[in-house]
Amino acid sequence: MLDDALASLLSAAMLPALKPARSLTIGDRAPLGTFSARIDAAHQLGLISQPFAADLHVIRSIRNDFAHNPIDLTFAVDSIRDRIGHLDRSGFNRRFAHIRVNLGPPGPRGDFLSICSWMLFSLYEQAAKTQKPPVLLPEFGYFDLESAAEYMADLEPQDGF
Repeated sequence: MLDDALASLLSAAMLPALKPARSLTIGDRAPLGTFSARIDAAHQLGLISQPFAADLHVIRSIRNDFAHNPIDLTFAVDSIRDRIGHLDRSGFNRRFAHIRVNLGPPGPRGDFLSICSWMLFSLYEQAAKTQKPPVLLPEFGYFDLESAAEYMADLEPQDGF
């Protein structure tokens, strides 16, 4: 869910792809098609903070561990529990204990679910506030001077004229 929320946030900050096959976030060969790449891109584009990105990478590593060992791994395993403790450096579960009690069972699994819940909420809130960049006019070399006046007359006033 966090991966999908990051894709939504990135899409909110980008113009549509020229063709669906050229999407940066959707598809098998999309450069920003992985959770890791989306985390890094969202941070480098200034859409999420460094601590938020670091915690998303911790969540990604926990997710990967469960994906590679779905039968024997639990939230009680020391390595998982330690990373969840590291995730709680934000202090969300302590500062909002009244919310935490309603978001999952006591213990590391519930702490993980609570942290993921507020991060998911934060990503969708940020996506709702994010504006796409303006569509740029074609560079000078893409139109001739005779058609430039006609082209510019068709533009809406908010397009910069």
